[in-house]
Amino acid sequence: VRHSKTEGRRPEDVGGEVGGEEAMPRGVKKTVAAKGVKRWASNKAPAPNLDIKVGDNVMVKSVSPDEPSYVGQVDQIKKGDNGTKQLKLRWYYRPEDSSSGRQSWHGERELFRSQVVDWNYIGCVECKCNVHDLEAYENLDTVTAVDFYSRFEYNATTGHFRPDVVPVYCYCEHPYNPDRDMVMCKHCKDWFHCDCVDFYPSMEGDFYCRSHACQEKKNELES
Repeated sequence: VRHSKTEGRRPEDVGGEVGGEEAMPRGVKKTVAAKGVKRWASNKAPAPNLDIKVGDNVMVKSVSPDEPSYVGQVDQIKKGDNGTKQLKLRWYYRPEDSSSGRQSWHGERELFRSQVVDWNYIGCVECKCNVHDLEAYENLDTVTAVDFYSRFEYNATTGHFRPDVVPVYCYCEHPYNPDRDMVMCKHCKDWFHCDCVDFYPSMEGDFYCRSHACQEKKNELES
């Protein structure tokens, strides 16, 4: 379990300076430090599977070829007047589509679940996809082109997030991002970004943060 001694912050108030990252609920297990940054298994989505049910997540063709596919969750299915299936989709927002924009601490596959819904013909669907919670995403052996994660509800009207307060980590005081390696201090058990402390999983020995107590412990063990 990752510990944070820093008071939580509102997601929309966390800046985007280098070293920042996305939010994480308290108590989620940290596995990325051991596994390293995830690699994409494929840049191409699989062939469409149109056996769609309520509760499924789907990718929908974007209006512009320059935009990534939209992601939505099926809330309802009905047949239109012409007999064609229609899907009521609850949309996920990408960070860049939110009022606060994409920050450096947002994960590559991050989505925000919104309250925005509308109807779409099933022919617009490219394929089914997976929107995991953060812990399930971390535990994937491989991340594919149709794997995403969501840990925030986003209100597109107010621009607010839920949860509205999240723990932050490291000297940079940013929330957690599964795309960045972290290392735990051997003594105080706090977590730090490897690139913030210049200590990486490939290095030998234990990591001790720069706090006085932790450095004293390190010197004591080395003497």
